[in-house]
Amino acid sequence: MGVVNYNPRAKYQGQTYDLRPLMTEGQSKPYPNVALTIPYGVGFKYNFSGKWNLGASIGYRNPRTDYLDDVSGVYPDKSKLPNDISRALSDRSGESTGTYIGSPGSQRGDLKPRDTYMFVGFTVSFTFVSSKCYY
Repeated sequence: MGVVNYNPRAKYQGQTYDLRPLMTEGQSKPYPNVALTIPYGVGFKYNFSGKWNLGASIGYRNPRTDYLDDVSGVYPDKSKLPNDISRALSDRSGESTGTYIGSPGSQRGDLKPRDTYMFVGFTVSFTFVSSKCYY
């Protein structure tokens, strides 16, 4: 088990806004900023020359939230959102075209119950000090 702390943000008209307190999906209260996560992963480490090591890993996380990106279910009725910034950031689909697709009740997220994320890492390491292991 693990814990992930998240705070989705968006830039709008030159300013950066924290999305959680804006309740852009019409939630009754802001969603939590911490979630439990289930980590999966695999990796290896290979000593290729005395004190030099090479490693690689891949990790997959399944947090117990669907709000890592502030997008979960359906578009809200904009008239019920708390302020103009919430209304503007709840549907950004038409900012460049002028055609907004977010009608109230239509799909906003992918309708999966939780977000997921993955990472890949490569490592080259050098051991400066070594001590012999005791038998």
